[in-house]
Amino acid sequence: LASLSSCNYVTGSVVAKDHGITLGEWDVKVEGLLPTKVLVGREQGNPNWEKVLLDTDIWGGMGDDAMFQLFVRKVERRCPFSQLFKLSGVVYKSRWVNGPL
Repeated sequence: LASLSSCNYVTGSVVAKDHGITLGEWDVKVEGLLPTKVLVGREQGNPNWEKVLLDTDIWGGMGDDAMFQLFVRKVERRCPFSQLFKLSGVVYKSRWVNGPL
């Protein structure tokens, strides 16, 4: 899960640079629900995460909500870890908040 937060930060920095956006602080929290019956037990099944939640607050130069939503879409599309979780069948949810720089 730490890779998910790091990947979004790095990808966000690349996307911001591509679009001339100035970014300030980031506050990223990631939570996941991992069933342990397969991982540490003897049960058969899928040991994958059941749910992953990404919560991101960014203070940056994106006062326009449309610009911020475009930024978020590009970050989530280009971040390999976001795509890995989304395409794996895990319940993946993200919340992004745009704060002033």
